[in-house]
Amino acid sequence: MPYHIARAALHDFVDRQLTLVESTPLPTDVRDLVADEDLGDDELAAVWLAAGLATQVGLAVLDGPERFVVSSRSGAPIPAASHAPDVAAPARPAQGSEA
Repeated sequence: MPYHIARAALHDFVDRQLTLVESTPLPTDVRDLVADEDLGDDELAAVWLAAGLATQVGLAVLDGPERFVVSSRSGAPIPAASHAPDVAAPARPAQGSEA
């Protein structure tokens, strides 16, 4: 495989994010959003923590994969421009052109 995960960078990131995620209290109304009534309070809290961490890691990888993915040959990070562009904002027409 030409690339691998920069484990030290990922571990450092996860450690920092765990502090934030674990300090974020479970919202009192989250129980109303859960369809599975068999899910106990402790299990719901565990899901909250796991989802919070997964969200932070996923967003970080999407936003800057070069932080966590490196070349297996050289150890260099992947080029920053190689990840998907931000598609949230539509392109604006050039000034003076008709839209």
